[in-house]
Amino acid sequence: MKAGRALTLVEVVMSTLVVSVTLVAALHAVGGARLAQQTSDDRARAMTVAEGLMNEVLQCAYDDPDGTGVFGPDPDEDADRRVTFDDVDDYDQWTESPPADRAGAALPGLDGWERRVRVVYVARAALLPASIVLATGSSGPPAEDTGLKRIRVTVLRDGRTMAVLDALRSSAAPQPLAATDSAPELVAGLGGN
Repeated sequence: MKAGRALTLVEVVMSTLVVSVTLVAALHAVGGARLAQQTSDDRARAMTVAEGLMNEVLQCAYDDPDGTGVFGPDPDEDADRRVTFDDVDDYDQWTESPPADRAGAALPGLDGWERRVRVVYVARAALLPASIVLATGSSGPPAEDTGLKRIRVTVLRDGRTMAVLDALRSSAAPQPLAATDSAPELVAGLGGN
């Protein structure tokens, strides 16, 4: 009669080691995937938060409607309350943490987040190919009005940049409609979507 072969202690230890290493590797992969998903979600949320503020800025006039000619918040505007801002450059150097709506109410779920706005004049040379700009030796944004402003909204979470959104605003662009103005009406069958 042939005796049955039993597992030795060495075989049991080796099997346990193989299963343990496989389990650790699987948990590490799941953790990495979860971290990547969280980062992706944060970047998408950051872009949405940046777009919201950028849309608000772009709804404002290129220059102050009262014609004060001051770059940044005007004397009659409260630099701590953006509800008083009426032109694009009023937002220059604006920072808020946590992000809030225009009236100042904090947006939910954004503790530890921050939004920053920078507005600068754009030199015509900056619109040329980089090789020409480097050859002319242009440096930095011009100090005087060129008829074109770059607005940059940056969103950070816990000090890390999550989204950067740039837009250009021209003095030649039409002024945005006031809230009381009516938008053109689309008539079915006569164009439009």
